[in-house]
Formats: sequence, C-alpha cells, structure tokens
Amino acid sequence: MTQSNYVYQSDDKLVKSKSLQEIMCADKLNNCKMQLPIIIGTDDNYLPVIADLAAMPHLIIGGDDYATDQSLNAMILSLLLKKKPEELKLVILDPMHTELVHFTSLKEHYLAFAPRNAEIHERPLRQRLKAVIGVEEEMNRRYQMLLKTKSHSFKEYNLRQETAGKPGLPYIVMIVNDYQEFAAFFDKRVERPVIAIAQKGRAVGIHVVLRTRNFSSSVITGMLKANFPARISFRTNDRLQSKTILDREGAEILPTGSALAYFNGSYHLVAGPKCSLADCRKIIAQVVAQPFGGNAYLLPDVELPKNVSSCDDTNDSFLNNAVDFATSVSELSAPMLQRRYTIGYNRATRLMDTLIELGVVAKEAKDGKHEVLIEPKDVSLILNSLTR
Repeated sequence: MTQSNYVYQSDDKLVKSKSLQEIMCADKLNNCKMQLPIIIGTDDNYLPVIADLAAMPHLIIGGDDYATDQSLNAMILSLLLKKKPEELKLVILDPMHTELVHFTSLKEHYLAFAPRNAEIHERPLRQRLKAVIGVEEEMNRRYQMLLKTKSHSFKEYNLRQETAGKPGLPYIVMIVNDYQEFAAFFDKRVERPVIAIAQKGRAVGIHVVLRTRNFSSSVITGMLKANFPARISFRTNDRLQSKTILDREGAEILPTGSALAYFNGSYHLVAGPKCSLADCRKIIAQVVAQPFGGNAYLLPDVELPKNVSSCDDTNDSFLNNAVDFATSVSELSAPMLQRRYTIGYNRATRLMDTLIELGVVAKEAKDGKHEVLIEPKDVSLILNSLTR
C-alpha cells in the first residue's frame, strides 16, 4: 500500500482508503438493517463508514475533484446493492452529461423519469428543472395516496399494500450533480422545489442528494443548509468555504481523497472510497443482466411556471452571433464560445445547450467538441424560427 492511499488526520493518525469491493464485501454493509445505506468511506480504524440516507434524510456533497466523483458513484452503487428495483427508483440529473452517464442503462430497472425525459442528461437546463418539479409533484401525489388510505407514514402505506396483495411505493432518491449549474441559471426558482422536497419528502420516501463544486453562500444558502442537515465536504480552498458547507473550519486542510462528513449530529473524518469507472460498469452490467418484469416508473408530467419558460435560453443576446459563428467552424465547444464572446463558462454552456436543441451542433461530443450540422444558408431559417 503506497502512501498515496492514506490521508492525514490532525492528530497525526493516518486514515486509509478502501476499494469499493472491500467495502461492499464488509459485514457492516451486508448485515446492516438501514433503509437506504450509503457508503461514506473508511475511518481511522480502517472500518467502513456507512450511513442511512433515510435517516439523514437529505445530503449535500461538496467537492471538485475525482475523489468526489468516486464518492457519489459509491453511494449510488451501495443503494443498488441493498435495494431491489421495485424498492428503489433514482432520479439522476447530470448537467455535465458525462460523469453519471454510465447509469443510463439502469433505465428500466432503477431510473424514474418524466414522460419524454428518459435520459439522465436531458437537455437543456430547464428540462432538468422540469424533472425536479416532477419529483415535487410526485411527493404531493404520494401524500394524497396516504390520505386516501388513512396511512400515517410511508412504511404504513406499504404495509397496507402488502397485506392487500398490492404493490407498494418505492423509495425515490433524487441525485443532482453540479447543483451550482442549476443555482446559477434559475436562482430561487430551483431552490424552491428542492427545499419543498427536503421539507416534506422524507415522510413519503423521497430523499435528495446534491453535489456542488461551488462552496459560496449564494449556492449553499442558509435555507438550503437548514433543510439538509447532513453534509460532506472534500478539500476546500479556504476556511470560509469550509464554514459555508460544514459550519466549521477543517476542510481546507484535507488532503486529496479525504473528507469531513457531518451526519447524526457529529463530524467524521473519512477516506473516500476508491470507486473506479470499471467498478461502476461491472456492477451496472450485473444489475442490467437480471430480469425485471416491472414497468418504467414515470414521474408526473408537469409544465414549467411561466416565469421559467419566459427565461428561455433563446433570449441570450449572443445566440444569433453564436449560430452565425458555428457555420465558420467544423466543431464547436463551450470554451470556444467563452473565448469568442468573453463570457462565463455557465453562460457558454447554456448557449451550447440551446445550439444542440436547435440542431445547430450534434448532441454527442468528441473530446469535448460538438460537430456543426448546419451550413451558412441555414442560418436565416434558424434565426427566423427564434422570433416566432
């Protein structure tokens, strides 16, 4: 074991990381009676740290490195290990379109999605907001189901259904990767449904995991923290960022791969699990190979509020220029738009989303660049369609 597999602890101890396979084979995970066990990492005694998402009941993960990606993957895989498809559905929203795309093949087994929105990397951003609002509507629908059956809780409802020989409700875990992208574009319009789900979702089996790369208080707001008591932070840039997410200092001195986790009223120093992409694909392939006779779990089809629809990406003042610029190159990317128009990355990404939706560039990217699909003669037709 090389030194790089250890993380430094303030009292001169070393916390050693474990592979995903080692943790998944551990008795602590296999014998646990938790409703939604998720892998947090390993402690200074080289023992797995497992937490119950159902008890948290919602979680914020902060980090901008590969260790954070591995941690999020390990959490999802631990849920797949412990819950059957009829017991759990995942709503996975991934604005980066690549980091969680390997879970797409779980569509028939574990994914819940809105009608006409069967991909976890659905474009553009407002379609992902539609999925969040769909989860909120699903929460309200479940409350009506509990009221109709005079059930006092999610567990009681499922017990009644089982007694009557009817299917119960699965847990729903909504996982939002790169939450800062939503916050930057929609501001309070995405925070409102997320907080509503956090406040009322637990009672009907709905839980939320948010991952953010941005530790500012404009993303991790006081209202968000009040409803997400469980938080995990990998290394931050400074003390202020550590205080923003954890309400204490310490995350700024963490080495790569280690994290400070707060849940169940106490702090835990952990080494994040080593979860490679090969591990993910292997486990997912095993899950997909198993027959599943159930139907796809559809969320309610909802309409976006008018104040969101009016804030369409097509209102961007640079869009016309971006369409014209696309015809002068064979491939296009968000960084190219950044340099061309001296705009921020978030805005450039939203422009790329719109160009993809309009058919200006291909949806699939190669080395981060999208093939341009139009010719100069097509520009006027596309621009005219935007004014209709």
